[in-house]
Amino acid sequence: MQIWLGVLVGVVSGVVSSTVFYILLRGLQPKIEISQYIARVERDDCVYYDFKIINGSKRPLTDVRAHASLARQIYAQGGPVFQTDLIPLIRDHYFELGARNKDDQRADYALRFATTSDLQGCWSSDTDHIKLRIIATDSVSGFSKAFVQEFLTKRNCIVEGLHEFGESLDVS
Repeated sequence: MQIWLGVLVGVVSGVVSSTVFYILLRGLQPKIEISQYIARVERDDCVYYDFKIINGSKRPLTDVRAHASLARQIYAQGGPVFQTDLIPLIRDHYFELGARNKDDQRADYALRFATTSDLQGCWSSDTDHIKLRIIATDSVSGFSKAFVQEFLTKRNCIVEGLHEFGESLDVS
């Protein structure tokens, strides 16, 4: 009887400790918000398309990387498949993204990734879509996480203007 009680206590304590560890790990992962809009803006006689992200955690993030691609639906034997083309970003890697802080006057918790590729011109079909992937690492725990935002329709996603400053993900 004591052997079974010892086994039961060991199993229950293992489940409880694993659950607590899992909850702690979820709290130490990066949290990023990605704007659902692509801002189209003209600067210096050039058209830029900007993607905006915000650090949603109270800790800085490191090794923030972005990857943007245009997926085109093509037809192959057996049905439709997506062919992806890389959208080159002016800068696709930042060493650090500041912690979210409402008192931060410089909004170091927000970043914009820009491209000069003609997104409106190359996004030619309603079956095409743009996918933005962000990978970041929590500066305290070292845990990384990937985030994805899909822009499905050109008319709803590309907006004339700049992303608003600070915590807003809107374009004005």
